[in-house]
Amino acid sequence: GWFSAPVRIVQVPSGATLAAHVPPSDVLISTHFMNTHELLAVPAPVKLYLARGDQYVFSDPDIGTSEPSRALRELSRRSYQVPGVRFVPNSHHLARTVEAKMGRRADGILPVCVDGAIFRPLERAVEGSMARLLIVGPDTNGTEIEPHGFKGMEDIRSALSILAERYRNFTPVRIANTRAEIFDRFPCEYYFAPSEAMKTFLFGTA
Repeated sequence: GWFSAPVRIVQVPSGATLAAHVPPSDVLISTHFMNTHELLAVPAPVKLYLARGDQYVFSDPDIGTSEPSRALRELSRRSYQVPGVRFVPNSHHLARTVEAKMGRRADGILPVCVDGAIFRPLERAVEGSMARLLIVGPDTNGTEIEPHGFKGMEDIRSALSILAERYRNFTPVRIANTRAEIFDRFPCEYYFAPSEAMKTFLFGTA
């Protein structure tokens, strides 16, 4: 509900497969390893896995070794081997890592497209004003199924605490799509899902 999209949105009921609700299509695009295997169940002439990042590819030590984590790691591995699905990552780094670890070469790379109307430099603050340090990302460590700890928000908070002991001339600024948890009770400007105009200001003045 936070932006206008002229598209038809199908809300899949909890517990149901995505594939069962996909209409006849010319192109199917999966954007997460947990959904890529479902492309097999839907007939379409073109199928893509648009990979936007995958914590299991990078073997982050903060990801647990529980049974659910092992199952997700295996699902991640298999998502790059689905027959008939083109692998299109959003960065050369992800492409190189997948090729080195999974043996799958990217069929193409679609870089992250930045909207220059939203993300653009603004006039800098006056000389001697407080530096604004912008930290963007969820403010929770997530769940075992969808972990966020590897993103390093706890590390950033600890680093800022150390920095504040020596330097006072900065203001931490948080943008998150979750309510404050890691940065709760931490002195900072906190913006929960800000508007596009506010994002322009926060990024442009950081």
